[in-house]
Amino acid sequence: MLPVQVWATQTSSSAHYEVTQTTLGAGACATNSNINCSSADYSATATVGDLGIGNTSSADYEAYAGFNTTSQPFLEMVVTTTPTTVTLGTHGYLSSTSTAYTTTSFYVRAWQASGYTVTTVSPPPTSDGGNVMATNGSPHTSTVGVEQFGMNLVQNNSCTSSLSGTIGANISYNSLFAHGTPTGNYDTACDFYYNQGDTIASASSSTSSTVYTISYIFNVQPLTIAGQYTFNQVLVATPTY
Repeated sequence: MLPVQVWATQTSSSAHYEVTQTTLGAGACATNSNINCSSADYSATATVGDLGIGNTSSADYEAYAGFNTTSQPFLEMVVTTTPTTVTLGTHGYLSSTSTAYTTTSFYVRAWQASGYTVTTVSPPPTSDGGNVMATNGSPHTSTVGVEQFGMNLVQNNSCTSSLSGTIGANISYNSLFAHGTPTGNYDTACDFYYNQGDTIASASSSTSSTVYTISYIFNVQPLTIAGQYTFNQVLVATPTY
């Protein structure tokens, strides 16, 4: 037989610590891999080697694997755009010859849930005199000179001559275990829609953070009733169990 060299242990050390045993299997420092390893000079939490993490389910059961997690359910939604108040148009005035637009973003994550929904509960832009800006009856492209308010949650690339650049962004995730998505009327590039009470995004199980970017378009016609229009969007995130 040919001679074979084997190193059973490879050490790591510094002036303050030394690791004399390392493993790549499930459980570091103890049989439960969510443990605190410590001495007089250092402390560490180890989760190296968890063999299965994430969510799995069937019609009869649901399980979440992974050690470094909390057993407490929670839902988190954070608006990540600043400033949160935007003035549209040229010097605050909308024009019938161009489209005004803006974006905002937020993220949602949920744990120990069967997912979540995000609903918009605000009326469309409304003037100080009570006039409500018209919305599309179905998802539609931006049309200059037609009174129109709408939004979507995807990246829009060169949709029309009035929206010639890139507006908005597709969803992004902070880990492999995030899977929220925009819902049907708000997930198509260059199509904008708004209906008070709609669910605009959702997830089907526990998920890490999903970042959503909302793109809004505002068009007016020459006969649009004058006034100061305000849209205070209120989003409601609801966990499902």
